Amino acid sequence: MVNLSPSSRGSVKLGSSNPFDAPLINLALFIKEPDLHTAMATLKHARNFLTAPIFRDYILGEWGSLAQAQMDEEIIYPEGVVNPDLTVKGIKKLRVIDASIFPFIPAAHPQIPIYAIAELASEIIVGDYMLNARL
Repeated sequence: MVNLSPSSRGSVKLGSSNPFDAPLINLALFIKEPDLHTAMATLKHARNFLTAPIFRDYILGEWGSLAQAQMDEEIIYPEGVVNPDLTVKGIKKLRVIDASIFPFIPAAHPQIPIYAIAELASEIIVGDYMLNARL
C-alpha cells in the first residue's frame, strides 16, 4: 500500500536572497488524518506479509520502537459523508454507491476502486436484506 495522493502538503521556501543558502523545507508529514491512517494500514499489511510462515526462518522479529506499536483495524475518514455501511450520515435508508464517496481522488484510473465500492455495496445490501428477511 502506498499513499500516492497524500492530503498533507509541505512547502519549500527561500531561506535568504543568497542562492547558495539552503532552502527552508517543511515536509509537513502526517499533518492530515488520512495520511496517518494510510501509513498505519501500510505497517499493518507489512507485518501480516512478513509474519507469513514462509518467512519463519528468515525474519527473526521486529526491531526498534515500532516493534510494540498497535494499529487501528479500520481506516475511518471523519470528514466523509457516508457511514461504513455506505448510508448517508444523518439520513436513514439512503446509500451512495459511486465515486463521490471517495475521501480523495485515486492517483490512478478510478475503475477498479469504483468496482470495489460496488462489490462492497452489493454485499452490504444483500446482508441487510437477509437480516430483514429473517425478522
